[in-house]
Amino acid sequence: MAATNSCYSFVTMYSYSTFLLLSVLAVFSGSNCFVQHVDPCPCKDPTHCNFITKTPEKELFVFQASDQYWTDYDWSYITTVATFTPYNPEVMCTAHSKGARLVMAEDYPGNQLSNATYRSAWVKQKVELATKQHMDGINIDFESVLSLKNSHLLIALVNETAQAFRTANPHTQITFDVPYGPGCTWSRCYDYKQLAAICDFLVIMDYDMVGGSPYAVSNDGLKLVRLGIESFQADGIPNNKLVTAVPWYGYDFTCTHLLQDNICSFIGQQDGVKIKNGVQMYGKGVQRQYKIITQLLKNSTTGRIFNETLGSPFFNYVDPTTGGIRQLWYDDPESLMIRYSYAKSSQLRGVSMWNADFLDYTGDPDGRALTKAMWDAINSFFL
Repeated sequence: MAATNSCYSFVTMYSYSTFLLLSVLAVFSGSNCFVQHVDPCPCKDPTHCNFITKTPEKELFVFQASDQYWTDYDWSYITTVATFTPYNPEVMCTAHSKGARLVMAEDYPGNQLSNATYRSAWVKQKVELATKQHMDGINIDFESVLSLKNSHLLIALVNETAQAFRTANPHTQITFDVPYGPGCTWSRCYDYKQLAAICDFLVIMDYDMVGGSPYAVSNDGLKLVRLGIESFQADGIPNNKLVTAVPWYGYDFTCTHLLQDNICSFIGQQDGVKIKNGVQMYGKGVQRQYKIITQLLKNSTTGRIFNETLGSPFFNYVDPTTGGIRQLWYDDPESLMIRYSYAKSSQLRGVSMWNADFLDYTGDPDGRALTKAMWDAINSFFL
C-alpha cells in the first residue's frame, strides 16, 4: 500500500549539530515529517542498512525464535525474517545482504486494546525502534481472545500501526498472524477482511489443530488446512494476502489405550482432560521440536507410519520412565511438501514455519542432512 506520508528522511551518521539543523528546518518548512535518529550503520557495507524496497512475488516468511542458528538458515528463498529475539544487528546486516527484510515480531496486550493513549505510545515506540535499528516493519502476533463486539478495537490498533510505519518508511512490511480459520477460531473473532486490507498479508498459523479429540491426531490435519485457506478465500481475501505457516514441531501423546490401527486414546488420563465452560477439553500432548522428534524416531516400536487422511506421519515408542506407550505426530519433508505444493496450486502469497530454530544445526552429519531436507522441501513452493 502507498504510504500516507512519503517523507521519511532520517539522520544516520550525521553529527548532532546536523541533526538539530535538520530538525529546525523541518519545523520552519511547515512539514509534518519528523526527523528521527538512526543508529550508525553496524554493517561492513553501509548499503546493507538501507530499507529493503523490493516486493517479491512469492514470500518465504521465516519466524526466528532463537539467536543461535540464523547463520545456518538456508537463505536461498528467504524474503522476510520475523524475529522474536532481542535485536541483533548482524542478523539485520545478513538479511539485507540477501535482499531479505528483517521485521520485529510483537504482541500487544489484550487488556490495553481499548486504551487509545497506551496504543499510540506503543505504536510510536515500535516505529522509533524499527527505524533506529534499520528494520523493515512489524509482524503483529496478537494472542488474546477477542469478541466480535470488540473486533473494531483490533482494527484501530493495526490501522494506526500501519499508518505510522508507512509514514516512517513507505517500503515497510506490515503483517498479522491469524488462526488457521476465519470466524471465531481459537475464540479470536477478528475482522479478517479488514485486517487483510490494511496489512501486506496475513500469516495463517496452520498448526495447533488439536485439543478437541480424546485421540492422538495430527497437529495440522491436511483437510483442516485446506478448509481454513478455502474459507479465507471464500470470505473475499485475495490469495496474495495469504501466507501459510506450517509446524516444524509435533505433539507427543501418552496412550492410555492403544486401539486398532494404532489409534492412541488418552481417555481417563487425569491430566489430559480439562473442563472449560462445561465442555470437556482434551490435552494436546507434549510439544516436540523436529530435532528431538528425529532422535525419538530412532527408538520407535513402529517406525514411521504415514496417515493418508491427515497427511502426516506418526510413530509409537516406549516411555523410558513409565514403560507406557507414547505416540508422536509430526511433519517431515514429505508431509510438508504436500502443504507447500497446495499453497503453490492455490496461488498463495507464500509459506512460513514455526519456527526455523527447531531443526538440528549443530548435530552429527545425519542430523544436519535431515535439517537440509526440511529446508529443501520448501523448493516445491518456489519451483
